[in-house]
Amino acid sequence: MNIGFPVSGSSLQVAFTTYGPAVPGGLALIAIGLLLLIVAILAAVVGEIAGIGPVWHTSRRTEREQRLNRQQREDRVEANREFPE
Repeated sequence: MNIGFPVSGSSLQVAFTTYGPAVPGGLALIAIGLLLLIVAILAAVVGEIAGIGPVWHTSRRTEREQRLNRQQREDRVEANREFPE
């Protein structure tokens, strides 16, 4: 690392030298990581376009789940009426 004034005169250099089986192993791991990154990005894009999302979206809940949630809210309201503010 060289730091100078003005800042445009500064530089940072990183160099790695590896020998032996670590070279093909490292390249294989980089390739696998890149492949997984591409698959994850494609899955995210397709999921957004197709509307596949988390189960907590209210619009995607079943009628039974919505009814249960509505009943739970009503029960909480009733319980809170017992304790005036």
